[in-house]
Amino acid sequence: MFVDRDKFLLGFLNHSYTSKNSSRSLEFSICALGALLSPENPIRDLAGSFYDAAVRSLESGGLLEPQESSIQTLTLCSFYQIGQGNFTQAWMLSGMAA
Repeated sequence: MFVDRDKFLLGFLNHSYTSKNSSRSLEFSICALGALLSPENPIRDLAGSFYDAAVRSLESGGLLEPQESSIQTLTLCSFYQIGQGNFTQAWMLSGMAA
């Protein structure tokens, strides 16, 4: 509930990565969680790649000038790590978001 669906879709559909409501890292983190929850193995296997892309995108600029989408991405990445059973990593990511 911390990602406003309408704002996200508006930024996504307009490819407006300069807005505070959408970013590549946020898109990748959403894809990582979606793939992780997929019942199909080929799709689930892509989750790690999406997660890595989200983290790389954050590291390349999303953390230098924190925005709403950066915090949302960190929180979603934290959820991904919980799904992987990496609770320490999840705590670290959620702490960065706070």
